Amino acid sequence: MLNNSTRPHFPPFTFACAVLGDTLKRFANLPGYDSSGINMLGVVNYLKSKGLMSGVQKSLFGIMPIIRNYDVYMQWVKITQEDIRA
Repeated sequence: MLNNSTRPHFPPFTFACAVLGDTLKRFANLPGYDSSGINMLGVVNYLKSKGLMSGVQKSLFGIMPIIRNYDVYMQWVKITQEDIRA
């Protein structure tokens, strides 16, 4: 397991998460959804409910918002090896 003392903050990962979140919000806005003020998990759930994600995308984006939140809010102790492999 990773922890705050052994895992330094990794800016490229945080940047990639921010880009991913922005892209997903823009994608959700295309059919008229207002994603302002909605967290990434809410946006992903919306996209799934509208059938705009399926298969591998659906399973991948099930875990990505959670890992993203752990990184952005510096809760690295919560990121497990299983999360990384997912």
